[in-house]
Amino acid sequence: MDDAFWAALVTRSGYTAPCARADDAPSVPGAEAQRIAALCRRDPSLFLERHGHLLTEVELAHFDALPDISEDRLYEVRWHLQRLRQTAGQREQTRRNRRFRCLEELASTEYFSDASMQQRAPSLYHQYVGRFVSPSRGASYGKDCVRTRKG
Repeated sequence: MDDAFWAALVTRSGYTAPCARADDAPSVPGAEAQRIAALCRRDPSLFLERHGHLLTEVELAHFDALPDISEDRLYEVRWHLQRLRQTAGQREQTRRNRRFRCLEELASTEYFSDASMQQRAPSLYHQYVGRFVSPSRGASYGKDCVRTRKG
């Protein structure tokens, strides 16, 4: 990848430069391109993590066969490449599966039991569940979860 590639990369929409501190000198136009090129040479996996979303499939292909890289770094680069090549639908499905696994884990505990829900949020419990509980059953959950009608 040549200097023109790095200069073009920093001008793409979606690229955000790191925040400058007050004591930093103003950035020179070509300095940002040199900085990310140095980052890519020094740590390709970190470069892919930060800026991989800006690359096209053809540009990502350059990272498939990196010379002189340790096995640990190669694993990280491959992981980032796999993540970047996923379609939006695949990412959404991964998100749904992760949420479903968490829900299953909570369902296997007492998290959704009436007593725990009432303990976590008594007013919400009464609003959605407690007002429908019969008075005989409500006594076991506490007096505040069942209202009796006057009249």
